[in-house]
Amino acid sequence: MGVARAQPGCRLARVRAHLDAELAVVFDRYELSPADFQVIVTLWRAGAPFRMPHARLMTALWLTSGTISVRVDRLLCGGVVTRESDDTDARVTRIRLTGEGLRLFDEIAPVHLAHEDRLLSALDDDERDALAGLLRRLLTSFEPPTVDGTRPRGLVIEPAPRARARRVAVGLSDTPGLLVAEVLPGSAAARRHLPR
Repeated sequence: MGVARAQPGCRLARVRAHLDAELAVVFDRYELSPADFQVIVTLWRAGAPFRMPHARLMTALWLTSGTISVRVDRLLCGGVVTRESDDTDARVTRIRLTGEGLRLFDEIAPVHLAHEDRLLSALDDDERDALAGLLRRLLTSFEPPTVDGTRPRGLVIEPAPRARARRVAVGLSDTPGLLVAEVLPGSAAARRHLPR
């Protein structure tokens, strides 16, 4: 692999370091971290009543249970979230944004978005769209096998690095791309491929 091929990873790491430092400046004003704000945003995106089970929050943020607990505890101390037990299942704990959490989101979100816009000032609208698309594609390639929950297709997808390794392991060409690992029975994808 040539030096030029290795550069994007180094540049991504440097860009991330700059972005992390700049984002921290905004959140420090509210005595939050960027990680705290991610919890707030995720709960807000769930819609009213702005809550979700601890396990679902963990999955949404790709974090361990312990890491989520630390973040939630910090927000709990500030009155930003609350923990609620489930009436039907004592094993389930739900995390909910409080009125203060919603107020904080409404205050911070426009400031954060304006700051992000300034950080991307070197790019025009087309370049920002292209960057967002490339980052989405790259992120998808690293995530573990998942069922596509955004649309009921019923596919379990293997990430691109793992798919390439599997292809090589069975003697196929080393071709980049995702791999459909499983089609779930009864799903739209399974029905589409049923023999007629």
